[in-house]
Amino acid sequence: MTNKAGFTIIEWLIYFFLIIFVLTGLFHFVATTQQRLLGLSTKSSEIAQLVGAQDGLAGDIAVAPTDPEVWTVLAQDKLAWTKKKKKICWSFEKGKLYRCEQRFDAQKKEWKKKRKAIVCRSVEQVYFEPNYKTFFGKQVLGSVTCRLQQRGQTIERTVLLRNRNIL
Repeated sequence: MTNKAGFTIIEWLIYFFLIIFVLTGLFHFVATTQQRLLGLSTKSSEIAQLVGAQDGLAGDIAVAPTDPEVWTVLAQDKLAWTKKKKKICWSFEKGKLYRCEQRFDAQKKEWKKKRKAIVCRSVEQVYFEPNYKTFFGKQVLGSVTCRLQQRGQTIERTVLLRNRNIL
């Protein structure tokens, strides 16, 4: 019997199954890496959303009046205050953080143009804590501690009120 050029079916099957085995391992590695990266990007975007929400909240609180009588709501999950002809409210409802703004019409003596926007979705817990100070014998709001929690990630910040107008 003489050797003929080419591969036999057995050799071809061995190479075929070897390539299939290598490709299966490669596809498994690519799929698990993609899932891990997708999870990390989702977590990163949630943290960025929390930080953005807290930055907006801190900006509003920093310029809010310090007089406790101007603050209409100081609860664990809701803040509201009136500043000149504008009422600003931050609230936590059904897993979402909202910012509301309402304008006052001085001619008609009524509130109108209420705008409500979702600032952050899928928030698990929101906690606001007012910190009072005594300033020239009068109790004023000195700072507000804000804590936002989402899927085990907690961001906490104490915001000092810069508007020192005492009414």
